Amino acid sequence: MNKVIDAKGICKEFIIGKSREQVLKQISFQVRQGEFLSVMGPSGCGKSTLLYILGGLDLPTGGEVYSFGRSYKDMSEKEKSKMRRTKIGFVFQFYNLVPNLNVEDNILLPILLDGKKIKDYENPLSEILEITGLTERRKFKPRELSGGQQQRVAIARALLFGPELILADEPIGNLDSKSGIEIMELFKKINREMGKTIIQVTHSEEAALYGTRLIRMKDGVIKEDKRIEQK
Repeated sequence: MNKVIDAKGICKEFIIGKSREQVLKQISFQVRQGEFLSVMGPSGCGKSTLLYILGGLDLPTGGEVYSFGRSYKDMSEKEKSKMRRTKIGFVFQFYNLVPNLNVEDNILLPILLDGKKIKDYENPLSEILEITGLTERRKFKPRELSGGQQQRVAIARALLFGPELILADEPIGNLDSKSGIEIMELFKKINREMGKTIIQVTHSEEAALYGTRLIRMKDGVIKEDKRIEQK
């Protein structure tokens, strides 16, 4: 299988006052096409920082990330922006929906911002609404949806461009346990049936076990990297 992500010796430090805090310390690993990787660890261990670096949203202090075979160091900002729009979908803890837009318009918002024609995405939109269980709610506003349904909209929006990689930062962090399970089942479906590579950051052991692989982090380093047997 092809390498989607290749992280080599990733370091990240922040300057706080007169001191330097090293958040990531020589992190190296690869993610191959079709994997569902869960990154776990306590708050402050650097897992979210790592996710942003993998997605090209932040720069490491040292080391290098190769995304789909290309180093972010060799990309212009325009090239990195295009990579994020076309090959990587982002899902965050907060849904980032526009309150006065309905479900389908929130999903289509990146298309509008990119100056593309909505009619070219009518079929993909219908398919994604079906996959995410939102077909009957396509005209609902965010205030008419539960937290789990709002996160489904955010996931649908991330899928619209047909990305090969989904990066999810604490995707069920704001949800009750029932909604959280439903969202994790949706991610598993996206991974298995759509063949999407997924990297999620989570503090939930239960959520992590939906993946096919688990990395545990502590104090900025990888403590464990293992496969997960799926039922």
